[in-house]
Amino acid sequence: GTVEMIVRRPAVDEREALDVGEPGRVAVALAMEAAFVAMLGDTTTRRVDMLLKRSREISDRYETPESGVYRALVGGLAAFASGRWKECVASMGVARERLDRGRARRNFEFTLRELFELAALYQLGRVTELRARRLEYVHDARERGDLCAETSLRAGDAAVIWLAADDPQGARQDIHEAVRRWPRDAFLAQRAWAFLAERAIDVYEGDGEYAWRRVEETWPRVRSSLLFVGQHVRVMSRFWRANAALLSAADPSRRAARLAIASRHARQLAGERVPHATALAALLRGGIAAARGDVERAALAHKEAARGFEDTDMALLAAATRYRLGKLLGGARGRANVAAAVRYMDEEGIENPARMAAMYAPIWR
Repeated sequence: GTVEMIVRRPAVDEREALDVGEPGRVAVALAMEAAFVAMLGDTTTRRVDMLLKRSREISDRYETPESGVYRALVGGLAAFASGRWKECVASMGVARERLDRGRARRNFEFTLRELFELAALYQLGRVTELRARRLEYVHDARERGDLCAETSLRAGDAAVIWLAADDPQGARQDIHEAVRRWPRDAFLAQRAWAFLAERAIDVYEGDGEYAWRRVEETWPRVRSSLLFVGQHVRVMSRFWRANAALLSAADPSRRAARLAIASRHARQLAGERVPHATALAALLRGGIAAARGDVERAALAHKEAARGFEDTDMALLAAATRYRLGKLLGGARGRANVAAAVRYMDEEGIENPARMAAMYAPIWR
């Protein structure tokens, strides 16, 4: 199929390109192929490592400024794809230094670097830093008249800065303004990122049936999109759809069907074989158990999820999970979990910790 061809077919005839004196282009091509393959997910890790190793070998022999930039960029992309968020931020910092030393501004590389740096900061829960960098990058995109960069930077995970200020309407309006000039006839990356951000906003607002209706309006396009082949989009799309199903399961007439959907997505996330998806699956299982009244099982699943998020440096998700765990446990241990979660969220400028926790872990009992 198409994916198998993309993963297995070499992007360039390496030897021929080297023979005509273009080693820098070969190194870049191999690095970019590694970036694309990495986005397909866990099963491609060995091929990504092989491509990056070969790109590095060529770059070390025939170093060019361009190959150095791409090596840092692709290292960051590969780190992001496998959930190594801190490594992604560090690699994108190296890429920025190398881009700043270049003679010409290259908008594509700058935008790619900024997008994945912001996305990794979101996963790390570094909301204060995310807010400052997003402001800088969006301002820069507007100054140079780069609509693609501005739309991309405003449409995605960085919308959490509005939710941190307890302003879901501001978040929704900002995304709407960002994508309104974007083509509607194709489900491009910017619309996929907007889909994910808007689902978080819907769940944050707490209206389960509205959140469910909204996700179902777009789900067929998301599910059939080529972007769904990419592991990150697939994981987060299923997580937010499951959360909408969980929230809407407060209605007894819809409970069994919606919990079945959430359970299916939890199993699918567990099957992705990356640590952050495993933790998300545990969080969903905890919400499902709580919805069924099994507090003991819900608490165990939330503990598993919290450990998983802590192991993968996902501090905001860990705090939200600990908050919910505290509410489940009650007593002194429960209060300690809630207090620790609130303390972290206060440090990151989150105005409404209870609502932020409910966005990631919607428990309505």
